[in-house]
Amino acid sequence: MPMRLAKKAAAGTRSVQTQLIYNVDRFREHMKKVVDLGLHKQVYILAGVGSFKSSRMASFMATQVAGMDVPRSPDSSLLLSSDWVETRIWRVEDGQLLYVEKSTC
Repeated sequence: MPMRLAKKAAAGTRSVQTQLIYNVDRFREHMKKVVDLGLHKQVYILAGVGSFKSSRMASFMATQVAGMDVPRSPDSSLLLSSDWVETRIWRVEDGQLLYVEKSTC
């Protein structure tokens, strides 16, 4: 997948936004590859963030949207709650993806 980003960077793209991310571990692995290729210095990357409004929406995203990785969680109610939001902020420093902070509201 980073090769698509490399092509976009070579074509002059300055920023991209990902699909919604529900599997942070998979995104972390992707970003490691991006950093290894040095693409994080060429393109701003905005990670897509969102929540599910219902279990039906979560099921649809998991089974019908190409490339979407919705992990099964023991506490899936957290993913489905409309009044629960968690924000995680990451940054890249010296080629490392670093966790900055988390806020829950």
